[in-house]
Order: sequence, then C-alpha cells, then structure tokens
Amino acid sequence: MTVIKNFQRPPHATNQDVADEFGRDLYAAHIDPSDPDDCFRYLADLYPNRLKDVLANADRAAYEAGQLYIAAEMSRMAS
Repeated sequence: MTVIKNFQRPPHATNQDVADEFGRDLYAAHIDPSDPDDCFRYLADLYPNRLKDVLANADRAAYEAGQLYIAAEMSRMAS
C-alpha cells in the first residue's frame, strides 16, 4: 500500500521578520491560528497604524503561531 503525503508550502509573507513578530503576538494572546479572520482582527486591532503589514503578513503570522503551538505541545510531551 502506497501512502501519499501532501506537503504544502507555508503561506507567503512579504516580510518574514514581521510575520514572526505577529505570530508571537498571536501565540502570546492565545488566538486560535486556525481562524484566519480572528487572527486578522486581533492583529488589526493591535496594530492599527501597521495595517499594510497586517494585510501582507497575517496568513503567515497565523502559520507561525500554529508552529509555536505545535512546538510547545511537542516540548510538553517530551517532558
């Protein structure tokens, strides 16, 4: 039996450093990264003066927050 794995590239970010920053903000606020609308609203409310950055990096920020949740869970399981 052949197992097919689907690999997807992470969402695009115009600035990876900004996406990482926003991802840490989402993680620290316990925002669910699987809800892109909630992530966007939180970041837009947090950074109203950086709305262009939010629009350009929100999807990648949610992805990065999800990665932080996964890393925390893996660390917890290893302990």
